[in-house]
Order: sequence, then structure tokens, then C-alpha cells
Amino acid sequence: DNGLKLNSNLFLNLNKTMLDFSELSCTKCRKAFNMADRVPRLLAECGHTICSTCLSSLLLQSPDSQGFECPEDGIVCGSNKRSCEDFPKNLSLLRILEKQQPAPKVENKNVCPAHKKNLEIVCVDCKKRLCSKCALFDGHRAHDLRTEEDVHNELMLRRELLEDMLQMVTDNEQIFSRKDELSVVYEQCIKKKAALDKLIEDQFTIYFNMLAAKKANALQKVNDVMISVKERFKMLSSTPKDLPARVGRWKHEY
Repeated sequence: DNGLKLNSNLFLNLNKTMLDFSELSCTKCRKAFNMADRVPRLLAECGHTICSTCLSSLLLQSPDSQGFECPEDGIVCGSNKRSCEDFPKNLSLLRILEKQQPAPKVENKNVCPAHKKNLEIVCVDCKKRLCSKCALFDGHRAHDLRTEEDVHNELMLRRELLEDMLQMVTDNEQIFSRKDELSVVYEQCIKKKAALDKLIEDQFTIYFNMLAAKKANALQKVNDVMISVKERFKMLSSTPKDLPARVGRWKHEY
């Protein structure tokens, strides 16, 4: 019984597969429909479906658009029709064909297609993400190479700077809304700069004068010391060379 049931199921599955294949094949050429050159087209007169390639051939063989016989049942179809576009597509079969299409392969954008390694490096010069092998061997060694984290941090910093500039402009939008007010602000900036320039010049003049006085005092002290040294050398040079011996004799005599 089990063997009979198994054979029965196998027969049913095989029969269903053959039925599905026949439904998805052209009734004239028996080739499978597709979504390119063998699009399923309906024959309205009989309800059968043939592919667009066979339909074009039948239309060419039809003199003066008198129609052609359906290859399935011989009913005359396509009178006064000249093109495949005049016959509706079998949308039910097209939906089945779409489901049978293989799912597109999703490419991992974070993996190098050449070396199958993660893209963790950014070439700033080429504006391209690289893997470690690309960075070493594909002509990028002399380029500005950075990690993705470094590039991300730099971009975030630039964004923050731009946001700060935008906030500054927004905060002063009322001031800069009219040209006359802008001119007033600009003149105030010029006056402020001139005042700061004068203050800096005055302060540095005071500092220079103080430094000049300290410099003169230091030079005077050095000069006074040098005068004292000269006097001592002069005195030592005028002292008799036999003075120590003479002092010794004086000690014995007295």
C-alpha cells in the first residue's frame, strides 16, 4: 500500500510538473515563454496563448491581414491586425514568469569585489573606499589614506563648523537684513580695529621704554664692574716682583 501511494504521489507530481510546463510554453513552438522575445500573447478569438515570435511569423504569413489559424484549434484569429502589439499580453502568465525569475544577487558594498576583504580605508585623493590590499598594491601607497573613522570624524567636525557659521548668520540675520545697517556695523568694526591698533602701539611703546631703561642700567653695572677690574689689574701690575722676598726679610730683621 505504501509503495502504491508513493508511486501515485510521484505520478501526480510529475503530471503537475508537465502541466505547469505546458501552460508556460507556446502552443505552436512548444518553447517556454519569457519576458524578452517570447512574450505570451492572447488570441482573443479562442483564448489560447502563443509567443510573440510565433505570432510575428503568423502575421507575416497572413495575406492582407486576413488572419491566421490558431495552431491549437484552427480558429481564425487576428483579422485586421498587423502587429504583435495588437494582441494583449497574458498577464497571468507574466506574473508567474516574474515569480520564477531568480532573485538578483545583492552585492555587499562593504566588501572589496577583487580581494573579498572589508573596505575599511578611504583614499582621499581618489575619493574611494579601499581594502588593505588595494591600499598597498593598487597604486594608492603615495596617496592620502585614512581610516573610515578618521574621515567620519573630520566630516563631523566640518559639519559642526558649518552649523556654527549658520547659527552665527541666523543670530545676526536682523542686523544684516538691511544694507545701511550692514554699513554701520562695518564702520564700527573699522573704528574698533583702529582703537585696538593704537592701544597695542601705546602699550608696546611703554614696554620698549621700560626695556630700554633696564638695558641701560644693566650695561652701566657691567661697565662699573669692568672699571673696578681694570684698576685692580693696574695696581697688581705696578707691584714689585720681589715684594714677597722683601716681606720675608723684614720679618727676620724685626
